Amino acid sequence: MPHQGALSAPGSKPLVDYLIRQEPRVQRGGWYSHAMHPPTHGMIGWLTGCGLAHRRDRVLVTAASLMPDIDGIVILCGEALYGQWHHTFGHNLSMGLVIAVGAAVVARQRAATAALVFVAFHVHLLCDLLGSGSGWGIPWLWPWSAQEWMLEPPLQWELVSWQNILTTVICIMAIAVVGARRGRTIVEVVSVRADTAVVEVMQRRLAWVRTRR
Repeated sequence: MPHQGALSAPGSKPLVDYLIRQEPRVQRGGWYSHAMHPPTHGMIGWLTGCGLAHRRDRVLVTAASLMPDIDGIVILCGEALYGQWHHTFGHNLSMGLVIAVGAAVVARQRAATAALVFVAFHVHLLCDLLGSGSGWGIPWLWPWSAQEWMLEPPLQWELVSWQNILTTVICIMAIAVVGARRGRTIVEVVSVRADTAVVEVMQRRLAWVRTRR
């Protein structure tokens, strides 16, 4: 994998040395080698904002956790362009700031929602660094700099991996607990009525969680 000077040091290899700066853009995998699955990104985003009081604000944080992958829409123009443009204009600091400001305009709890939107956006980038598979860097300072950052094994793993599966399972379990205790789940993003039905099931099945102090 071509890259510009790994951040190495003599002797033992510290954590930062697994972070590589890479000159863009090496050959990517196709759409099937995408990073962590969007549903998992969405669940992590919803869990990030589930403590907010208003549904609108929780939906905004959930949406922010998915927004980096807006650059994946180029798959409609073919895999070659997908490999060239995915992880570019959606996966950077500038986009995170734009989304956070936009969320602050329409949110009920403006400051808290904007902050959590910014956090959820960057958690997506972190998850991509960890679970993207080889060849998918994060151009965090794009468009001001095209330089990419990525992790290498053992701090990075492929899409189909036990780490990503475990992350998804933990998210599902956490959402079930939130549903039992707080009376809402990620289903509220799509339908409040459906969420109410799901919550009823969670509270019946996990009554011990609901009553625990």
